[in-house]
Amino acid sequence: MKNTLLSVTAAMLASLVSVQPAAAHEAAVILSETDEGLPGFTIYRPAATDAGPAPVVIWGNGACAMNHTPWLPIIERLAADGYVVIATGEAAGSWVSRRPGDQSPHYTDDDLERAVDWAAAAAADRQGRYAGQLDGERIALAGNSCGGITSTALASRDDRIAAIFILSGGSIGPVASMQDKAAIMGTITAPLMYVVGGEEDMARAPASQDFSLIPEGVPMLVVGRFAGDHGFVSITPSVVRTVSEMAESWFDGTLRGDRRAIERLHEEICSTCAADVWSVVETKHLLADD
Repeated sequence: MKNTLLSVTAAMLASLVSVQPAAAHEAAVILSETDEGLPGFTIYRPAATDAGPAPVVIWGNGACAMNHTPWLPIIERLAADGYVVIATGEAAGSWVSRRPGDQSPHYTDDDLERAVDWAAAAAADRQGRYAGQLDGERIALAGNSCGGITSTALASRDDRIAAIFILSGGSIGPVASMQDKAAIMGTITAPLMYVVGGEEDMARAPASQDFSLIPEGVPMLVVGRFAGDHGFVSITPSVVRTVSEMAESWFDGTLRGDRRAIERLHEEICSTCAADVWSVVETKHLLADD
């Protein structure tokens, strides 16, 4: 269930004293800021705004927490590569920071939908703060653990979602019924990538189940690590840095149409992915020969 993933990841997060985020990809200058029209989120974007409208990635933290510190390597790499990343919460403060006007310490898929609404409106506003900077036709979801559950929940009912990337998460949770999973997965139309740990990762078997339930013709890729439980693959800094390259390739392929990026995921997964550590577990409809 969702609460199982939430509680396990929350326990791992609570054990962190500090996390040093990786340097921004290729030393590109990125900015982090908030917008009064989107409380409860932090926006990461390239400092340069002359490249035209950028794809948008909305990030959901593990444990549904309102602190995204452990996943800054992914968030910052994407922003440095020209994406606008809208991350739940902030990179400082308590793990139980509360959503504005709510007594809950966590976000939900409704909050992610609020971010999608904001991004679509900001992209359409030709006089606003982000005029010409956001592409409202290329909005993606990404997240860890609970961030995966909330992302698939939203994507199942919102056809504005153009792609999804999930680190050690799934459609509902590790003990949900196949019927409940099918209700979510059966309506997803966006290309979907999962990155999971070893057999001990509670998200690995559910990822395979989700793979079997995705509608025919929808591209999906599952990459796995040969070892590592849910907590290890979710927040270990070296793993998250490795996963950041996978996320970049996935979105380059699905949002920017870079076929070579998808081929790299198939052939080598990432530039630092050793064959005895990472492998492609399952794939379909990504390349012509799938």
